[in-house]
Amino acid sequence: MLIVDDLMPAMGVYGDKQARTPNMDALSQGGIVFDNMQAAKAECAPSRLSMLTSRRPDQLNFHGFECCFRRTARTRDVVTMPQYFRSQGYTTVALGKVFDGRSFASDGVPMGGYRNGDKCAEDAALDSPCSWDRTTALKRDLGLADFCETPCDYPDGRGGCYHRSIPFNKRPLWYGGGSDKDFNTHCIGSHAIRELDILSGESSSGGKKFFLAIGFEKPHMPWPAPEKYFEQLGNASAFETRASSASTFWKTESHPYTRSSNAEFRSYKWTKKNYNAEAFRRAYYATVSFVDAQIGRVVDALKASPAGDDTVILLWGDHGFHLGERLPSNAELSPSLPCKDF
Repeated sequence: MLIVDDLMPAMGVYGDKQARTPNMDALSQGGIVFDNMQAAKAECAPSRLSMLTSRRPDQLNFHGFECCFRRTARTRDVVTMPQYFRSQGYTTVALGKVFDGRSFASDGVPMGGYRNGDKCAEDAALDSPCSWDRTTALKRDLGLADFCETPCDYPDGRGGCYHRSIPFNKRPLWYGGGSDKDFNTHCIGSHAIRELDILSGESSSGGKKFFLAIGFEKPHMPWPAPEKYFEQLGNASAFETRASSASTFWKTESHPYTRSSNAEFRSYKWTKKNYNAEAFRRAYYATVSFVDAQIGRVVDALKASPAGDDTVILLWGDHGFHLGERLPSNAELSPSLPCKDF
């Protein structure tokens, strides 16, 4: 299962002519493409909980980033998708951002860094998980892997990371530079390939079935990617922007429940001055292409493995995205998300 953060249907298979997503498009061949799938709510945590439990946010009483999923009587006995597979004898593994870590707790302390920990009870031991046999967090454990070379969001080309020294409100919204292996996104793909090798080996030798969930955190803001993914998209001027009348609509005509403060979008340095919507859209699409390349690596590794002919691939995004009307809004692009079964 492949989960892509903040991914609207920005793919060629959905008719988006600006997208460069050959690997995700290829998954549609011989598979099923859902053309009008909507998120239960256009925010990471409730959308992911809803998708992975088959329950609406109202049923779970989780509408935002509340903690903690297993504390309430309403959710304590809910069976998640990976939990069900685990109960049927599957080895279940989570890499990157699958659940939103803020939805869970460890000994009463929220688990940060997008950890996917899911204990069956608040007072349960750490080695008594509900959903996963093992997990790897996005921003903690991945950086320790011997096959990842100091990955970060903003590699500076000198072995360091821009984001370690630049305050949040002074970080650029997008950045083009470095090579694939310098980024967290590439590291997730490398880790997934390694897990596939282990899991498919166990499957072929001992008949052990597996459920592998891989969560890519891009194209969530900010939008860093190697320069080549920007270059393949052409100039920023090629990216059309939304109608300017939208701003007036949001301020004067829309219901307050449909609006967004755009707080996260506006917190970055480059969104406060010299606003350039075309450049931002190009950067978003560049990170989509970067993720697409990693998905291609993972799918190729699966096809070459012993499990390649006997594995179902599910690709989905947790919600859509507006440029300038940042989630959470109820307008169509926010809840719209891609979903493909192969």
